[in-house]
Amino acid sequence: FISAMKGLRVGGVQINSVESVKDARKVEELLSLWKFTSLTVLVEKLIDWKCDFILSVLRKYHIQVLQIDVTKCQLRDPSCRLLQLADQVRSLVVTQRRNYEKQRGANYLFGLE
Repeated sequence: FISAMKGLRVGGVQINSVESVKDARKVEELLSLWKFTSLTVLVEKLIDWKCDFILSVLRKYHIQVLQIDVTKCQLRDPSCRLLQLADQVRSLVVTQRRNYEKQRGANYLFGLE
């Protein structure tokens, strides 16, 4: 799991080695956000965290249920990323929050615009 984090950039901090106090804090912050039987992640985190990192976590922990909370969508090629994620899990749930940009909606998220 830690090896999947090396080279990851989180909140402006490059994770090079978890021995670094600064890096370790970010690793702890990341770990606190992941539930290892199911996984909930803000769609914005798919921008901040490399999709490859998320896929490696899904594989390593055999996560079968992935829930994505959508507050706003800034993803490039969102349908491609969602297809990658959906291919790895049994259940993919996308929850649209009220403060999500209504004019864009789920159609944009799934690449239908």
